[in-house]
Amino acid sequence: MTDTIARALAARAKGFTDKLFGGVVTSAAERTALQQALTAAAVTAPDPVARKALPIPCSIGTNFPFQSSASAGITAGQQAGFRVPIYIPQGCTNPRLLFVGGAVAGASEATLSTGFPLKVSVEVGQGWNPSKTYAPGEVVMDYTTNGGGGSYGSNPYFECVTANKNSRPTPTNMDWKAGTRPATYPVTFNGVQDCSFGTQTLPDGSVVARGTLLTDPIPLTVPVGGMMVVWAWLPCSGSQVFPVSGQSMAMSLGVVTENGTTVTDRTAAGGNSAPRSANASQFAPVAVLGQPLAPTPTAILIGDSLGQGKIGTSSLSSVTLQSGGSGYKVADILTLGRNGATPGAVAAGSDAKVIVDAVSSGAITALRVVDPGGYTSTATQTGQALPSGTISLSGGSGTGATVTASFGTNPYDMGDSNGAQGYLARAMSQRGIPYVMSAAAGDRLNLWTGGRSLTRMAVLAMCNATTAVVALSRNDLSAGDSAATIQANLATLAARLRGMGVKRLIACTAMPETTSTTAAGTSSVADQSVTANDPARQTLNAWMRAGAGGIFDAVADVAAVVEQGGASAPTGKWITINGEPAAADGKHPGIAAIALMQAVVAAATFA
Repeated sequence: MTDTIARALAARAKGFTDKLFGGVVTSAAERTALQQALTAAAVTAPDPVARKALPIPCSIGTNFPFQSSASAGITAGQQAGFRVPIYIPQGCTNPRLLFVGGAVAGASEATLSTGFPLKVSVEVGQGWNPSKTYAPGEVVMDYTTNGGGGSYGSNPYFECVTANKNSRPTPTNMDWKAGTRPATYPVTFNGVQDCSFGTQTLPDGSVVARGTLLTDPIPLTVPVGGMMVVWAWLPCSGSQVFPVSGQSMAMSLGVVTENGTTVTDRTAAGGNSAPRSANASQFAPVAVLGQPLAPTPTAILIGDSLGQGKIGTSSLSSVTLQSGGSGYKVADILTLGRNGATPGAVAAGSDAKVIVDAVSSGAITALRVVDPGGYTSTATQTGQALPSGTISLSGGSGTGATVTASFGTNPYDMGDSNGAQGYLARAMSQRGIPYVMSAAAGDRLNLWTGGRSLTRMAVLAMCNATTAVVALSRNDLSAGDSAATIQANLATLAARLRGMGVKRLIACTAMPETTSTTAAGTSSVADQSVTANDPARQTLNAWMRAGAGGIFDAVADVAAVVEQGGASAPTGKWITINGEPAAADGKHPGIAAIALMQAVVAAATFA
C-alpha cells in the first residue's frame, strides 16, 4: 500500500500528464486505482519524499473590492463563464489550479453525478493599489467596473494617463484609459485545454463527478504581490443557472452547490445574487498551487458559515437613487444610514456600502452595492426593523445623497472595501499566509468524519499545506451533539490531517448562540438569552482552553474576545461593541467582532 500511495503521489506531482500519464500510470484502470489510493492516503501517512515534491498553496485571495454579477440564466448552446482574480503574496512559479467537481461541502452533502466540460486560461498583472503613486504608461487591473458595459465589461485593465495616487481607475476617470490585457496563458489538463470532469466511484459505492482535478503546470511566474486572473468557460447542454463570479477572494471547498434544488444535467442552480455569495465560486479553483519564490507557511482553513464569513441573516440587495447630492467623485465608497432601523437590527460595523459609478457636476447618477452589510430579521431576534424609507448615504467626497433600499438574505463579510472574507481569511491576509478556504455554510464536524469525508480529505491532501485551522463545532452544538461527541470527532479529524502531512493543527473555540424577544435584539447583554446547548459549549471550550487533550498544537480562543465574561467567567452571551450587538442574529459575528477574532488567529504560530 505504501508503494501504491507513493506512486499515486508521484503521478499526481506530474499531473497525470500525456497519454501515458507522465510515465507513472500505464493504463486508465491503474489511474483509477491510484486515484482511489490518493483518497485513502488522506487518512494514512503519505510518502514524505514524494509529498515534499508536491506544489503548495500560493494564493490568499485578493485585497481589492470586486463585485459579482447576479445569477445569469444560461440556455442550451451557450457558455457560462467566470473570472476570478487571485492575489499571490509571495510569488509563484509554475502554478497549478486545483478544481473540485463533485461532493459539496455543507449540510446537504449533495453530489453531481454527471461530468461537465471546462476550458480555462489565466493572465497575470498588477492590481490597482490605492497607496501607490502611478506614472503615465503603467497598466493595472481593477474590477470595480464589472458589468459596467463597453470594453470594461470584459477588459478590466487601465493605463495611467496622468500621474496620480488614490485615483481609482474607472471608464469615466480621465487619469486613466483602457489598457491592454497582458498575455493569456492556456491552462491544460493532461496536455489538452478542453477538460471534461469525469466520474469516479467513492468508497461507499456511489458514483459522482470526479472530486478533484489538478491542471498541468502553467509556464509562468507570478510576481511578488501579483494578480493571477483565472478565466473559465463551461458549455451548457441544458438549462443552467450560473453565478458569474468576479470577486471570489477565498474559494469554498464545495464548488457545485444547489441550494436545496435538484442537481440534474449539468445544472448548478445557485440563485444568490448578493455581492458576497456562498455560491459565487462555482467551478472556480479551490487553490492555486505551485513553488513560491520565498519559503512561507501555508494553511488549510476548515470552518462553517462563521469561518466562511457570514455576518447576519439579511443583506442589502439593491438601492434606488433618490437624490444625487453634490460634490461626489467616481469611486467614492458610501455607507448606508440606519433610518428607521431598531436597536439591534444592524451588527456592529456591518452597515452596507455602495460605490459611485458615475457623477454629473458632482451629483451621483449611478451607484451599486459593494458590501451587503449584516442585519437581522429572524425569528430568534424578534421585533427587528431594517433601515427603511429615504436613507442617507455618508462618506466620500460629497454630501446629500439619498436612496431607498431593498434587502435580501445571505450577507457575507466584505470586511471593508479592502478586506478578505471572514475572520480566518482576514487573519491569513493580515499575515500574508497563502491559504485554501474549506469553509461552507451549514458545515459540521460529522461531515468531515462520515462516509463522504474521504473525498473532502483527498482534496485537502492535494493542497499539501503545513498548517490546518479548524473552526468547527457551532453547528454540531446547535444540532444537539454532546461535548464528548464533538471532542471525538475533532480527534478523528486531527488524526486524518496529521496523517496527510499537516505539521501544525490549530483549533478555534466555539462561539456563543443567543436569542432575543425584545425589539432591542442583542444590542445589550440583558436582551440576550443563551440557548440550551450552551452548557455543552462551555464544556467543550473549557477542554480546549486546557489543551484539548494534546490533539491540537494550539487553540485560538476566538470566543473569549467576543463573549461576555471572556475565558475566565464566560456567560454564553455576546459582548456589545460601542452599544451595538457583536452578533446581529445571535450566532454570526458582525464585522467589529470579526476584527477581534481575526487578531486572535493572526497571533497564532504557523508551521
